[in-house]
Amino acid sequence: MLRQNDVASESHTGKERGAQDYASQALAGVPLVSLRASAGNGEEPYSPLIDEYIGYSRSALREIGVAASRLLLLSVSGDSMIRTLWPGDRILVSTWDGNDPIHNGGIYVFHRQYQGVLVKRTLWQQDGSLLLRSDNPDYHDVDFAIQPGEAAEWKIIGRVLRVEKNL
Repeated sequence: MLRQNDVASESHTGKERGAQDYASQALAGVPLVSLRASAGNGEEPYSPLIDEYIGYSRSALREIGVAASRLLLLSVSGDSMIRTLWPGDRILVSTWDGNDPIHNGGIYVFHRQYQGVLVKRTLWQQDGSLLLRSDNPDYHDVDFAIQPGEAAEWKIIGRVLRVEKNL
């Protein structure tokens, strides 16, 4: 499990320091991308640009079983996931490789054309569909149900592993 002291106390812009600069250190460089995951109805197209790299403890990442090369940091916008995610929070996302299972009750980042990038909780339904639900009950009327035949319209960016709160 990642702990508070597993995150480097300083960050560097991508121009000053890249992921490869962390290679010989106990830290792994995780890209913070200039893409906001909307906790709402969707925000913008999926075209991430790296703003900077944040150092994470390699040993802590090994403990949770994820390679640094599969990680992204995103900022949250919108309020549909309030109770769990707040605007300005940063989420550590393990990118989806196409073979990872989608966990019932997990929080994932999705992209859908014309909808943008969304962060939602996943709930498997008895009919085989996947419900994307907001944690904020005021938004339960804007859930998304992905039917088996519609899965191609959605891109799974990855699963949220950690939330960094904005104080």
